[in-house]
Amino acid sequence: MKPHVAEAERIQREIIRKMTPAQKFAIAGELYKTAWEIKRSALRAQHPDWTDEQVHARVKRIFTTGYDGEWSLKKHDFIVIGGGIVGLATARELLLRNPSASVCVLEKENGPGRHQSTHNSGVLHCGLYYKPGSLKARLAVRGIRLMTEFCRVHGIAHEICGKVVVATSEVEVERLRELETRGQQNGLEGLEWLDAAALREIEPHAAGLAALRVPQEGIVDYQAVCDALVREIDRLGGSFQKNARVTAIHDNLGGWVLETPAGEFEARCLINCAGLFSDRIAALAGTKNDIRIVPFRG
Repeated sequence: MKPHVAEAERIQREIIRKMTPAQKFAIAGELYKTAWEIKRSALRAQHPDWTDEQVHARVKRIFTTGYDGEWSLKKHDFIVIGGGIVGLATARELLLRNPSASVCVLEKENGPGRHQSTHNSGVLHCGLYYKPGSLKARLAVRGIRLMTEFCRVHGIAHEICGKVVVATSEVEVERLRELETRGQQNGLEGLEWLDAAALREIEPHAAGLAALRVPQEGIVDYQAVCDALVREIDRLGGSFQKNARVTAIHDNLGGWVLETPAGEFEARCLINCAGLFSDRIAALAGTKNDIRIVPFRG
């Protein structure tokens, strides 16, 4: 290095060393803005047909990812993140409503429904507990009918075996009466009030002061439901990509680019069905909020 260049760099370092943090931050900010404007001007010259929004999105991507080029990836109209029962059912419904759309489900595990969708009691709820007229109540009543029809069409093991809700104290008897009223208001059919003797006749292993028989409740093999939904998605022209944990999400000219171990995927519309990990996916997509999902047993 020439002596005068070395001396100039020494002086520059000394000046920077004597600067306050605020001065350093201000200079860095000015350099960043200058670089941003230079890149934006260059993109406008290269792509005169682009809108201001497209130019801004590309510059933002360059400065956040360091990648300045066209993405080489699999493109879709819709990408659903999460191959549980909600994500799979969402993808199927999208294909039924938009037959020409390209729909892809990205699942981080080696197959569908590996988490909460299949790690449960396998109950088909009919809407006994929910407040009459609420969205939960309406969805439960309609949902069990749709689910049993889906199981019938696809040969999935299920049984509408009914259940009994047991009250073991006078306080619980009062609550059970309230449940009976709710069930009636939600349109449940065949509800039957049982005394202790009638309960023993139906279920000898249960003991209580009273019980409510709910004949429309059932059980189902939810893993088989998930597997059938994957087959349906494939039949309708969609795709299910396993081992595709989403590790990064980038805004890309009005769409989205997702990085996964299975490759990069582009979507016009992104749907977050990641269950207990939905908050993390939302954060990857740039959503800023104070919501955090904390899973626990019980």
